[in-house]
Amino acid sequence: MLVRALQLDAPPVKFAAIPPKKQLRLASGPGKLCQVLEIDRTFSGLPLDAGQGLRLEQRSEEFQQAVEEGIINFVQTTRIGISQGIDLPWRWYIGNCTAVSTFK
Repeated sequence: MLVRALQLDAPPVKFAAIPPKKQLRLASGPGKLCQVLEIDRTFSGLPLDAGQGLRLEQRSEEFQQAVEEGIINFVQTTRIGISQGIDLPWRWYIGNCTAVSTFK
C-alpha cells in the first residue's frame, strides 16, 4: 500500500499560519504528506506497529459506520500520470476528499 495523501482534521501548529484554503491540501501528495508528518528516510525498513514512530491502526468505529451507511464512499480509478498499466484500477480514495487530485 502506498499512502499518497491525507485529509487533516487540523494542521500541525507549525502550519497554522497558512491560509485555510491551502490547509486543505497540506498533505495532498507524497512529498507534502511526509513533510507535514515529518516522515524521512530514518523510518525506512521499520515495522509499522505499536511502539514505532509510524503505525497502522484499525479504522475507527465511527469511520466504519459512515462507510457502511454510505456517508463516506470510496472511489476506485486508474492511476494518474503513468504510461504502463493505465487500464488497471489501482487507485482508491475517499470521494470528495479535498486532499486528493481528481484530474486526469
